[in-house]
Amino acid sequence: MKPFLIMIRIFFLLASIFCCLSTLIYYEVIFDQIIPPSKIVSVIIFSTGLLFIYCALSGWPEVIRFTEYIKTMIRGKRKNAKTTKVAKLSGLLSGLGTWVLIVFVLGYALVFSEQVLGIEILETSRGHVIFGVLLFLLGPVLAVFVGKFINFMWGSYSNIRKYLINIISSLIVLAELFILIQPNPDTIITQLHENGQMRSKEIYYGKESAKTSWYENGQKRSEATYKDGKLDGLSTAWHENGQKSAKVTFKDGKPEGRAMGWHKNGQKESEETFKDGKKLSAKYWNSKGEYQGVNYDEFEFRERIAYLKGSDIPYTGKVFRLYKNGQKRHEVNYKDGNKVGLQTGWHSNGQKKGEGNFKDGKEDGLFVNWHANGQKQAEGNFKDGKQISAKFWNNKGEPVESFKESFKESQK
Repeated sequence: MKPFLIMIRIFFLLASIFCCLSTLIYYEVIFDQIIPPSKIVSVIIFSTGLLFIYCALSGWPEVIRFTEYIKTMIRGKRKNAKTTKVAKLSGLLSGLGTWVLIVFVLGYALVFSEQVLGIEILETSRGHVIFGVLLFLLGPVLAVFVGKFINFMWGSYSNIRKYLINIISSLIVLAELFILIQPNPDTIITQLHENGQMRSKEIYYGKESAKTSWYENGQKRSEATYKDGKLDGLSTAWHENGQKSAKVTFKDGKPEGRAMGWHKNGQKESEETFKDGKKLSAKYWNSKGEYQGVNYDEFEFRERIAYLKGSDIPYTGKVFRLYKNGQKRHEVNYKDGNKVGLQTGWHSNGQKKGEGNFKDGKEDGLFVNWHANGQKQAEGNFKDGKQISAKFWNNKGEPVESFKESFKESQK
C-alpha cells in the first residue's frame, strides 16, 4: 500500500509542476491582465496545478485527517496542541496561500463565464453579493481551517515537507502579487475634446499598450489592449448612452473566440464566433430582440452551396438581407448550405415582394410575387425546381404574358 501512495504523490507532484510550468512558459498567464478565451483552458490548468500541489504535499491520508480535524473542531473535542512560532507562521502562510488560491479560481471562473458562456456575473447586484460572499466569507473560513490544520500537524511533518509547504504557499501568494501589481508605464499619450473632456488615453508598457477613449459627454467609448501594435486581448466598446455596444477578443490583431454586440437599448444585436480571424458562425437580432439570422453579405457560395466567408462548414440557419434604409429585404432558411422552407422578400417600402417554399435547395410548391403597390405580379407552381405553371400581371392588375413583361408594365 505504501509504494502505491508514494506513486500517487509523485504523480500529483509531477502533474502539478507540468501544469504550472506549461501555463507560465507558453501562455504567460501571470503577466496577462485580460485573458482571452484561447487562454482560459490554460488558466484552469494553472489553477488545477496549484490544487494538485496541495494534494501532492499531503497525500490521501492527510486529506482524511483533515476531514477528521474539521469534525473535531466543529464538535469542540479537540485538545490544544503545543506549537512553535515557526509552526504558527507556516500555518498563517498556508492559510494565505489557500485564500489566494480561492481568489485565483474565482477570478478565472468569472472570466470563463463571461467570455465563453456569455454570463456576466459581476454586472448584476446579485452577482456582486455572491462574489463578495465567496471571496470574503468562504475564502477566510477555508484559509483559517487550512492554516490551523498545518499548524496542528506541523510536528508530524518531515523537514522536506515543511520546506515544500512554505515554498509553495509563498509562490502562490507571490503569483497573486504579480497579477495585482502594475508595471510603471514607459509612455502616456492623451488627447482632449474641444470642450476639455478627455478624448483618448494610451499607456505603453514596452511592446504592449492599452488605449481608452471617451465621448464628449465623458462617457467611455472604447477600451482595448495592444501587443506589437496589434489588437491583443479583450476589446470593449460602449454606446454614447452608456450601454455596451461590442465585446471582442483579439489575438495578433485577429478576432478570436466569441464576439458580442448590443443595440443602444441593451438588446443583443450579434453573436459571432471566430478562429484565427475567420468567422465560424454568426447570429443577429433586431432592436426588439427578434432573431434575424445571418446577414447575406457574410456568405459565399461554392458549387452552389452556402458558406460563411472563411468557413469550411456548409451553413445551417436563418439568413436575412437589408435595404440601405434598414428595411428587411429578404429572409430564408438554409440547411447544410441549401435553401429549405419558406423564403420571403419585401420591397423597400415594406410591402411583401414574394414568398415561396424550398426543398433541398430547389423550388417546391406555390411561389407568389407582388408589386410595390400590393398588386399581384406573378404566381407559379414548382416541383423539384422545375416550373409547372405560371401567371403574370402588371401593377394595374392586368394579365401579361411573361414575368419580364410584368416588370416593364409596372415601371410605366
